Amino acid sequence: DDPPPFPAAPAAASAPAPAELSAAAAPAAAASSSAAASASDVADKDVDMEACEEQLRAECWALGTIKWCGDKLAKTLHSTDWASAEVRSARLAELERRREEAALPGVSVVVVGNTGAGKSTLLNALLDETRVLPTNGMRACTAALIELRHEESEKAAPEYRGEVEFLSQAEWDKELTDLLDDLTPNDGPNEGRVAVSEVSADSPTYASWCRLYALYGDTFKNSRVQTGEKGPDGRNLYRYPTLESLSAKLKAARGRTHALGTVKAVTAPDAKAFRRQLEAFMDSTSDLVNCSGRCAPDRFG
Repeated sequence: DDPPPFPAAPAAASAPAPAELSAAAAPAAAASSSAAASASDVADKDVDMEACEEQLRAECWALGTIKWCGDKLAKTLHSTDWASAEVRSARLAELERRREEAALPGVSVVVVGNTGAGKSTLLNALLDETRVLPTNGMRACTAALIELRHEESEKAAPEYRGEVEFLSQAEWDKELTDLLDDLTPNDGPNEGRVAVSEVSADSPTYASWCRLYALYGDTFKNSRVQTGEKGPDGRNLYRYPTLESLSAKLKAARGRTHALGTVKAVTAPDAKAFRRQLEAFMDSTSDLVNCSGRCAPDRFG
């Protein structure tokens, strides 16, 4: 193979002119004199956007060439017995470190907003796709943290690839403790007992209750224990479980948390099939009485 060619400049530059940049950065009329002076200094500087673009293209080409050379050298080192196994292993490890150093750094863009604000719709539009991410204007369709990235791949590889990374057991145990603590009063008749009954949406413990119910369902909700006493109507009386007993019960519910600490790979030839496989892990579909279809966590917690 030949090394990658130097990238050509785009036919039409879309970068804003220096004047536009300075206007965007200019302070309001009510700004202090020192701030205005600082903005004036910026406006006086000549920003050569074409030179910046050219420099970026040159750096990308240099890093691409280094990666190409590293790939070729790695194949050679793997395919021949030019030295002992120990020496080859050491050289390959060093080469791998150099290749990682030459990798073009990525840029992360965080998209946040209220439920139904259009975050997933925006990302679908940027990807030129209609339904890679599930969308709904009323409930949280992408209730989990989602990371999207573009990757170069061989033609034989699936067009869409994803990984569902579950919390580790230690991470969930810590979060479970915090959630149960949030629902456990420190005084009053229910001191030390977890309030498993549904809470109103304006309650400070609403989010914690929803998160536990979304994962454990009735295993969590129906955890009240008999007191051994009967009420005036002759029915058994129940009370909330203790923090310790409910924690032990939920930790034993491995049917709900068996995937902790694992990574599930998902592949599909098209966006529709890809979304269908992933939406079970992203889409919040639990219908809670007090959540009104807008409870943020999904059934996987």
